[in-house]
Amino acid sequence: CLKTLSRMARIAPHYCLSKLRLLQACLFSVSSRKKHIVVQQFMVAIALAQLNGSFCDEAVACEQYGRYLLGDNGDSDSRSEGLAQLRRACAVFRRWSANRKAEMLENELNQELGDSMTTKISTEPVQLENSFRVTEEEEGRDSNNTNPTI
Repeated sequence: CLKTLSRMARIAPHYCLSKLRLLQACLFSVSSRKKHIVVQQFMVAIALAQLNGSFCDEAVACEQYGRYLLGDNGDSDSRSEGLAQLRRACAVFRRWSANRKAEMLENELNQELGDSMTTKISTEPVQLENSFRVTEEEEGRDSNNTNPTI
């Protein structure tokens, strides 16, 4: 899988490179690699996803990075950064319109934070300045036909 994805990343880096880096980061996170190398791999995966405008890859990378940091059993800074990455993942899932996934992750975060916390993660959708909706007319479809006009 890694070899195939690596080959595909050379052909279509804008689509595959962030996925390759995320897979490498996840593999490093379960190996005996030093923490700073794993963190670097996750950060590269997130940056590449942002650069390519891939909400899907960015959200998954933030979520996996957050889970890695929370499971690290490190200091309180790792826990804080892990929670911040999971919050960021929620926001990106919302931008990607993966609202159910965002809700599931928000519920998990709220449980992680505990009932003693007064601040809960918002389940409201994130409003984007440049968001838009494509109407049927803009898609080139007429209301009686579901096939696009060519």
